[in-house]
Amino acid sequence: EKEKLALRSGAKVGDASLVTGSLGGSIKGHHLNFMPRVNEARGIMNKFKINSMIDISDGLALDLKRVLRASGVGACIYENAIPLSKDASVNNALYDGEDYELLFTMNVKESKRFFRTTSGRTKTPVTLIGEVVAKKDDYKIVRENGKKENLRVKGYLHF
Repeated sequence: EKEKLALRSGAKVGDASLVTGSLGGSIKGHHLNFMPRVNEARGIMNKFKINSMIDISDGLALDLKRVLRASGVGACIYENAIPLSKDASVNNALYDGEDYELLFTMNVKESKRFFRTTSGRTKTPVTLIGEVVAKKDDYKIVRENGKKENLRVKGYLHF
């Protein structure tokens, strides 16, 4: 619906980055039996101000980078915050694709309202995984040991 459309190009510095569900499941065949997150996207868009949104079909790292490029910003995500599917590794979640979850950004105040009003009330979990930063080409992952590393832009490319 045009009036409830969130583009890739709307991410803003200071936004929280969030994902639905769990990631990395295609390694175990999750992609063969998935439910598109259309209802979740509509529900989120109806109740909250979303700055950007994309489905994660080609891997978290690649699809997040698409949002960042379109928005002219950077991002930092936290390894220990990424919700992993059963038996999936962080690399599966970052690069494998076919998760068909939602990645979206909203300002921090709105994200606090989101978690305050929806916590425990939705069937599909939503996880805060990072933040949008100012530097256009800054794309980092904070590892469990606290070390920041450049995040590789890699995932499933159709062509």
